[in-house]
Amino acid sequence: MNETRKVIGIDFGSSQSSIAIMDIGASSPPNLFSFQGSKRNDSGIPEQMPTVLLLDKNDDHVIAIGNQVDESEKNCPENKYVCDFKRLLGTDNQEAKDASRYAEIFLAELAKQIKEKESSSLAPTKYATCIAYPAAWNESQVALLKHLVEQAGFPKDPRRGIYVLPEPVAAIRSHLIHYDNKPETILVLDFGGGTLDVCIVETDIAGTDPIVRGIAGDAALGGRDFDLLLIDYFEKVFKDKHLDYKTLADRPRHDLDKAIREVKEHLSDNLKNNDEYSVSLTWPGVGKLKHSLSKVDFENLMKDKGIRERIRTCVKNGIADSGISPKEITRAILTGGSSLWYFVKEIVLQECGLEKTPDKVVISETPFTDVAIGCAMSKARTKETTEREGLWVRWRLNGQGEWQRPRNLLKCGRSAEDSEIRIQSLGKIVHSRFWKPFRIEFSFWEGDEEWHQQPYRDGRHAVVDFHARSNHPLLRFPRDVITLATHRDQIDKDWKDEYQLFLLCREFHSGGAAFKLEIRDRKASTSERPAVSWDSPDLIDIEPGKLSRNGWFGFFGNRTRKSVVWDEPPQKAASCSSRSFS
Repeated sequence: MNETRKVIGIDFGSSQSSIAIMDIGASSPPNLFSFQGSKRNDSGIPEQMPTVLLLDKNDDHVIAIGNQVDESEKNCPENKYVCDFKRLLGTDNQEAKDASRYAEIFLAELAKQIKEKESSSLAPTKYATCIAYPAAWNESQVALLKHLVEQAGFPKDPRRGIYVLPEPVAAIRSHLIHYDNKPETILVLDFGGGTLDVCIVETDIAGTDPIVRGIAGDAALGGRDFDLLLIDYFEKVFKDKHLDYKTLADRPRHDLDKAIREVKEHLSDNLKNNDEYSVSLTWPGVGKLKHSLSKVDFENLMKDKGIRERIRTCVKNGIADSGISPKEITRAILTGGSSLWYFVKEIVLQECGLEKTPDKVVISETPFTDVAIGCAMSKARTKETTEREGLWVRWRLNGQGEWQRPRNLLKCGRSAEDSEIRIQSLGKIVHSRFWKPFRIEFSFWEGDEEWHQQPYRDGRHAVVDFHARSNHPLLRFPRDVITLATHRDQIDKDWKDEYQLFLLCREFHSGGAAFKLEIRDRKASTSERPAVSWDSPDLIDIEPGKLSRNGWFGFFGNRTRKSVVWDEPPQKAASCSSRSFS
């Protein structure tokens, strides 16, 4: 990174995309890239580029992209109009393969425009690339996105490749510098054209790198769903005109999409303070349609689709994933075009308990560009350290199944002084059978951000055998089958025993740190749990490379009293022991 002079931040959106470019170490904000054919708003900010392609009728040659599609489509009505392909990336949908090809074509055209405007080949020694991804995406989808970006011609860091960042985390980075110089626990809701993302972050000092405490998302809910909701409504209201969006050819469908987005924007503004709004829409081949849509009718439309509840569920899941209480959230930031809907702020106020302080829920002034700006800032303002990179951990049960989302334990660099005990919620487990213990396996990772996670060499895992009793008042026996508490799990008993996992950390100014695990037999959050002593026998020491055992019954083995402390930089340590970690 020392040779890299600029960072390209990409917000590859489902409906709109934007790019920001920033010099490494610059104090000024990134410059938003002006795409070919785009205009500037009243503030002089370049417009976003629509995430659309116009291909020839054989589907193998690019005619136009983004803002240039409208004019080209008028001249060549037989060409193929392509949109909404990001939503299908890495899914099981039969159109996913085509979606990957369209995404690569679109990204390649973006890289081409940057090369022309920057008069550069985008050499890796002069540029690096950071792109954001929806929080709900899995590892394979993120890996696919990185591959597509690289194949499209964007520069990758010689050592670390293409950087990636969850969209809500990128969004918060463009806001942190504006806040007071005090600790914050912030909820970020990024509601774009295709996805809804929520994350909970903590920051010690305004403008510094945040630590992500919880994250959740809905990869199938965004502004496009409101478009389709309104189209479906018009088809039902004017059923005598036999409207059918699905049968429209590419060009008229594109025209209708543009018209319905304009209707949606006016509807969002007007229903905020009015009980109804007179909608006017030109339907291709039919003409202008007028209808008065009441706020009650619109709320019923959303209720039928479960939109409010899906937003509320996503917010709740993000808070639950962080392990904190809603009362601990000091601020909320809403970004993304769909966050401008009047009901989004209402939901966040309710779920965060901020109804009495509505000024703490802020709607971004730049909701369409926060992610791109945050991606550029995340690397342009990150200081490289040779002392210690950040530390991450992930876990799974019984040596099988998917690893849980990595959690950030330590930030880059060293702490200025010995820290108090910090508590990180890892999530909860549920089990339902008798007698045998369950095993929790930890894998430690290093990196300055989640996009650079390199697993430690063989033997850098911690394994904990835990012998528990049931929470059921009539069953006080150890049990063995553990399943993650997600909607996919099938528990074969009516009674579900819940255990909450907490990882406790103490960081030392020398650069070392110690970690212990607490498993509580009741659902709890960091705010509800009583203060815990570092020397409590209920805590399990975690030492990578060794097996720790916790026995609630003596014949299952005694607790170990080994703490692991890392006093050397990870890259210098030769082995994993109580004095080093590599």
